[in-house]
Amino acid sequence: MAQAQMSLNQEQTYTQKLLQIIEGKLKCNIWNREKYDEILELIVTEPQKADKTSSYYYLVRKYEVLQCGDVKKIVKKRNSSDEDVKYYVCLEDMYSIVQKIHISIGHGAKIDSEEHLSDLANMELNINTDDENICTTDDEQMEISEPQPTESTTDMCVVCEATALNATSCSSCNKTVHALSGKSIITDDFLSKVICFLCDTETVIEKERANASESMVKQANRMLSRSNRVLEEVDIGCNVVIPIPVVDRGKGDPRNIMAIVHGKSEKGYRLATKHGILLGSYTRNQFEPTDSLFLSPSAVSIENFISFRQAVKLSSICDGQGFLKCGCSGKNRCEQNRCACRKAGQLCNSRCYPNLSCKNK
Repeated sequence: MAQAQMSLNQEQTYTQKLLQIIEGKLKCNIWNREKYDEILELIVTEPQKADKTSSYYYLVRKYEVLQCGDVKKIVKKRNSSDEDVKYYVCLEDMYSIVQKIHISIGHGAKIDSEEHLSDLANMELNINTDDENICTTDDEQMEISEPQPTESTTDMCVVCEATALNATSCSSCNKTVHALSGKSIITDDFLSKVICFLCDTETVIEKERANASESMVKQANRMLSRSNRVLEEVDIGCNVVIPIPVVDRGKGDPRNIMAIVHGKSEKGYRLATKHGILLGSYTRNQFEPTDSLFLSPSAVSIENFISFRQAVKLSSICDGQGFLKCGCSGKNRCEQNRCACRKAGQLCNSRCYPNLSCKNK
């Protein structure tokens, strides 16, 4: 009880000393709690009205309201968000605020004497010395202008995009994040740090991509190793056969083209036939080596390059891609060059007319 009475006496002494200091200053304005709430209410509610008073325009040029949760505070107008926030407080809260500051820095015992209270009031509480009296402002001389919007300096959580109070910073992106919107991890130095869910997700994605890339390389190496075991390398000069696709050969054509290995490189094998060197490189799974030496190196032509389909056509007994036939009609069928067989210099066969005769037989 005695301690509470002593604290009350100190607060009254402090307030009296503060008022004595301010009395001799012309440009000084002290707000009590009633005046503080009145100005705060005016700044907050006046923008919703159609007709704004001149006092409102004066206030918004000098002050702005910063809301932290449910608490609203009047702060000094800032030109940019990088400026420090300076709060305005009412007369009744001055003593408790200064007392908390002194106790927090370890100087709580220095406010026991009346002499020190006077020095403290002179040193710490010389505020609002640049503020004119709001009530005595001449409205006619005041330049009325619309308030310019200022950028809010309230930090927002990068994850939930809500106002971040008592938040921390992400150790990866250095952005503000709530404790519930972050993940605590232990470093190699056994130190704890917080990383937001966005950075954590990005880290997981990068790790999964790296694992996927590594797995693909391992799979490719396994396939190459298996291919090397099953498909042995072929030396230059060996006889090989190349399968002919069904669409490129006729029913009477051979199923394979005979060739020899003319050269090999990292891109594949170079194959040569008796009609010329095949264009492009062939991989090991596109041909099969043979035990028979049906072609000698001198029997192949290396003077020209031909395509695979040209090689099939040159080795075919029926001009490649099946037997040639015509579909002529009439009494004088196959008499002119409109007949496909006559135009190709061949005689018509039974596939053209199974039971009829023509002029090209």
